[in-house]
Amino acid sequence: MVGASSKRPREHETAVEPILAGSFSGGNVSKKSFNGTVVAETDNKSLGVTATLLRDVDFNSQSSMKRSVSNNSNMVGSQNDDSNDECEGEVCELFKSPAQLGGKLQVGVDSRPDVPVSNGQKTLLHAECTNSTASVDGAITTLHTLQQLKELFHTPPVQLEAQAKAPLLQLCAGETVFVVLHSNKEEIEGMLGNVTKKLSACRIFCLDLSALPLAERSGAGAQITPNSASVDRVGDVILQRVTKILDLNSLLNGTPSAEGPSQSLSIKHSSAGAQVEFENVASSAQSSAKDEICHHELTLPSMVMWRVAGGPVDEYGDITAMGSYEAIQSEVGSVPPYGKPLVVKELQTVDQLHSLSLLAPVYTVEHLLRKIGETVLFPPGNDTPSGTHTFIYMGASWCPPCMRVVASLPTMMKEGFPHSFACVVKADMDFAEPLYKFFGVEIIPTFILLNNDVLKGAGDWSAFLKGSGKCMGTCLEQLREGLRRSKMGQIQNSKVPLIQSFIDNHTKGLSFDEEF
Repeated sequence: MVGASSKRPREHETAVEPILAGSFSGGNVSKKSFNGTVVAETDNKSLGVTATLLRDVDFNSQSSMKRSVSNNSNMVGSQNDDSNDECEGEVCELFKSPAQLGGKLQVGVDSRPDVPVSNGQKTLLHAECTNSTASVDGAITTLHTLQQLKELFHTPPVQLEAQAKAPLLQLCAGETVFVVLHSNKEEIEGMLGNVTKKLSACRIFCLDLSALPLAERSGAGAQITPNSASVDRVGDVILQRVTKILDLNSLLNGTPSAEGPSQSLSIKHSSAGAQVEFENVASSAQSSAKDEICHHELTLPSMVMWRVAGGPVDEYGDITAMGSYEAIQSEVGSVPPYGKPLVVKELQTVDQLHSLSLLAPVYTVEHLLRKIGETVLFPPGNDTPSGTHTFIYMGASWCPPCMRVVASLPTMMKEGFPHSFACVVKADMDFAEPLYKFFGVEIIPTFILLNNDVLKGAGDWSAFLKGSGKCMGTCLEQLREGLRRSKMGQIQNSKVPLIQSFIDNHTKGLSFDEEF
């Protein structure tokens, strides 16, 4: 283990936090001085990497640090008041794993604002990784640092026109995104394959918490050895940082809501599906003692479903798990993070993710209307084709019959959906109560087919789409009535052949090659 001195640094010194405790052997450590800067260079040939620590020093000080390393020791440095060496301060600990960083490390620039600075001197830790830039592969964006994660969720969302491409590391107002947190790259790559990358309607951000830059692992307390289990490679401090960045504590620990009684689901399972009723009940979190403290932590790999603030208020509705979105919207531009998590759960199978991410989510009647209007009926700069349909899947990830459908959903999307399906969305039972009440759906899974041509002539779409997210009175009622008339049929079943027959029976006979 690496030893550390308990001696406090002098006023002119800058404390350096331990980077990471772990195994370190088979390497050589040398100390060099360049124009007043002490460099401790570690060349571990067995790991194939080089780590360099840069530190500003005050040569007027009489205090010093003695550095010594043996092949059979983990000691990188030790404090010694009698030494005449030039480096000052507390012990600096270095560790490098090629699997996580795979490149040269330079410690000494500006990525650690949490390291104390005294008398204008800076000792900042920075890991320069060769692959630190976020990359995109279909629906999946791979992040490499906690700073990228924080930038993503703590930057005000942007307002985009329909079908516009979202910025790489910026969320869009009203968007639903997913975060996959893990500590095993091979496991996640095996789980999230081409189907997820090509078919998911929502953006998915992946972050390997075991491969963070050295600077971000500083003080995390995770001990890494070449043979350690992946779960042991992520310290509690890192999990706490992620929990804070994504505001997950309310979901993990059941923080009481200020909203009062919430909507609860009464579920009765049957062979056809799940019978669902909404009831107003006091949440268990609200009835518990205020001073009761829970300490549930993330279990890796974890999946987080996140709803971004900033969209039209009528697209959020009474989503009790989200809190007051009007209040959230008033904070946009001032208080991060900009939105709230809807779901956080251990990711055991890809179907858990597909249940929520494959189809674009809709939450309210207004949200559904706006989705159809902007993407199908009046897309910017495009002619509107006739003879198209909107297909709505209504289900939940806790419903076994629904999950049987989800397992077959990728095949249905690629082979069973006709070209006339111009808009395919999902209304999740947990978050889209207004849609369930509007269509009178009480059993899931349910599939609803809409005729977009009927809906297009239902009312004043221009006033609705350009009305700053609000279309009140007669205008909105006309569109809602048009939505009812456009309904061609619905099926409440989890058997894929029957669902496919329902689709074929309502769409056969249309020549889409001629229509388009």
